Amino acid sequence: VPEPKGDLELLAEIESAQEVVGVPARDVQILGEFAHKVRRGWKLSEKQERWMLGILANAERIRVEGPWAPTAEQLVKLQACVKLAKGYSATHWANNPGTYKAVQAVEHYINHGGTIEEWHVNKLLKALKGKLRELFETPYVTPEKPCYVCGGTGSTVWGLGSVMGPPSVNELGRIV
Repeated sequence: VPEPKGDLELLAEIESAQEVVGVPARDVQILGEFAHKVRRGWKLSEKQERWMLGILANAERIRVEGPWAPTAEQLVKLQACVKLAKGYSATHWANNPGTYKAVQAVEHYINHGGTIEEWHVNKLLKALKGKLRELFETPYVTPEKPCYVCGGTGSTVWGLGSVMGPPSVNELGRIV
């Protein structure tokens, strides 16, 4: 096996950062690519070096502080986001792949635990902020006011109805 030609201390730091629990999988993969280049003695560009140092700094922060976790308030909103996501079509998700990736990551975190990136949480909360506002802050209808409702499935008859409780999300991903 050939000896590494690059900076051995930097290689050790990269390999150590790859082992830190909570470092995003994408960053671990990128660090592996940087390690390959350093091992061969190749020179990194300024941009690549800044990128690598940023990932290493983030890994060190995670090592010291622990992985990032959402607050209890964010967790309640994230559970609502996963339910609301069911109300969007496959075409919508095909046109918004980043948001869909965030939905999948959040759903996996809620159902199976582990770690989650802050980016996924912020992406999803921003994408669904209008619906979350309607659900938690300013509902469209409230129990104090009557509203117009449709008579039922397949009916076109509208009438006056009363709201019996706070808004919630149904199994179809709609606010009811």
